[in-house]
Amino acid sequence: MTGAQPDDIFIDSETLDSLHDPHITRLPPGERIGALRFGLAVTYDGTFGWRSWTSSLVNLLWNHLTMPGLRIVGWDVLEYDLPVICHAMQCSCPNPILDMSAEIQDAIGRHYKLDSIARANLGRGKLMDTYLVIEWLRKGDSVSMTRATEHCHNNVQLVRDLLAFVRRGAPLVLPGREKSRDYAQPAANEETLRLYFNPDGAWVRCETTHGAVINQRTVPARPAVSQH
Repeated sequence: MTGAQPDDIFIDSETLDSLHDPHITRLPPGERIGALRFGLAVTYDGTFGWRSWTSSLVNLLWNHLTMPGLRIVGWDVLEYDLPVICHAMQCSCPNPILDMSAEIQDAIGRHYKLDSIARANLGRGKLMDTYLVIEWLRKGDSVSMTRATEHCHNNVQLVRDLLAFVRRGAPLVLPGREKSRDYAQPAANEETLRLYFNPDGAWVRCETTHGAVINQRTVPARPAVSQH
């Protein structure tokens, strides 16, 4: 992008279906995300603040996300949230996107859940399991919807705090996963790493806890990607 930097809009969403539901697992892998029905989203941006969007408001959510001058920020938004919303709207998203999970995976090839990184760096994590949230969304009563909204609100706040954390120059601690107990396919323990980001939220350098650099970007990072 050129010119003024876009304003960030943070999003977390949940669906009415699980990837483990029988009617989803029988589909080809490439079709499963698109088959998930949008259930709920929570967004935060500097202009409108906190907003929640139920399934009946997905059109308005789309209009909000695709307003000019915005960058969409979240965790797994490229693999989960946006494909579900884009499929519901039968459109691709024109705005730039920062997926903090994708930045980590690009740097070191590991995929982390938001809960793991938030607990390792912020000392707190997700409020509840996603499958419980799906059950609440299916119920649809006011109490269940309030709980589901609180879950999404908390996830958005975690991503906001993680981005603010790295913008201060602090690295994200990336915990190593423990050795597999599967003796047929043993795996070595992974090393805990530190990942540094630029102010835009793009990774720039990964190092061990002893300071040895194991990966570094050699060209200017461009964190914002667009789903054209």
